Amino acid sequence: MLSATESKQVGWFVSDAGGFALYRYDKDTAKPPKSTCDGECVKTWPPVLVSEHTMTSGVDPTLVGSVTRADGKKQVTLAGWPLYRFTGDKKAGDLAGQGKGGAWFAVTPEGKKAQADGAATGQPSTGDGY
Repeated sequence: MLSATESKQVGWFVSDAGGFALYRYDKDTAKPPKSTCDGECVKTWPPVLVSEHTMTSGVDPTLVGSVTRADGKKQVTLAGWPLYRFTGDKKAGDLAGQGKGGAWFAVTPEGKKAQADGAATGQPSTGDGY
């Protein structure tokens, strides 16, 4: 299940059935879809693998696809970008992987990078913590 979820930290992002954030990796490509996170990388960033039915809520199902990984498994894509989970996220709604290494970002329902400080929501940042 891919669901659109809103947070104060990044605005709208996509989460899995358990409410965990899904990420995209800048070193991957969307056109054509290609995953470059292999070996040690998948221990920290496990790929979201295709199940029989990938349901969506708040995510355009026509943007959801898959790519065959180097290991032969099929990975879910959104707007062509392969999707991952982050082992550092310990509970639903965590976004500990946001901005990691300058290359990992929570993915928006449109497949774009989620932006920090709620910029994706269009709300001005007041800087007062509210």
